[in-house]
Amino acid sequence: MTTKTGFGEVRLFDDFIGATLDGRIAGVAENSGTAAIIVAQEGGKATCTTGTTTGNRAHLSAGLNWQAENGTLVLEVLFEPKTGVATVAYFVGWTDNVGQEMPIELGASDAITSTAVDAVGFVYDTASATDRWGCVGVDTNVDTTVTFLSAAQGGTPVVDTQQCLRVVVNVDGTAEFYMDGKHIVTKENAVSPDISLSPIVCVETRAEAARTAYSDYIFATGGRA
Repeated sequence: MTTKTGFGEVRLFDDFIGATLDGRIAGVAENSGTAAIIVAQEGGKATCTTGTTTGNRAHLSAGLNWQAENGTLVLEVLFEPKTGVATVAYFVGWTDNVGQEMPIELGASDAITSTAVDAVGFVYDTASATDRWGCVGVDTNVDTTVTFLSAAQGGTPVVDTQQCLRVVVNVDGTAEFYMDGKHIVTKENAVSPDISLSPIVCVETRAEAARTAYSDYIFATGGRA
């Protein structure tokens, strides 16, 4: 048996107070978009700004360094839309796919389209029938149902208004969702516990115009293998 010593967690925290993104965090954007630190922003913030073509995306992510089976995963992001919340999609959560695609999207009749094989998080997508934050996961290409937040739970994002999004994944792959400190829903079979995941904050434009969202901080932690 191997005895673990020292820190028992793999932990990432960034308040985005540097001149450039921390090397542990990738900022990726298409065409004219940006994903970077906002210089001289009080308290520190990072931006995801898409390009100006429909479907353009921008995201912040880290490495595929976390597996739920090693210990409970926690992701918390203080998220703030900066442009209109029409014709846009957001995803904040965990994913096994850090490419350009949104890990999970919603469409007509609230149908789920998951690009990731395993992912779980908050999704807001004006291409869906329900324009509110939803809680959803995909476990080995099997989607959960989506649970939409009510207005009282902070269901609709508001420009220049911060919301604290927290996604907790237990060692069995069950996920717990929290908005502004309040528990929203539990999703069983949200992801596979043995799949390597990354935290991600993703923005996609649904119009011929750029869409921007800020992250005030990102916090991610999980057990050490």
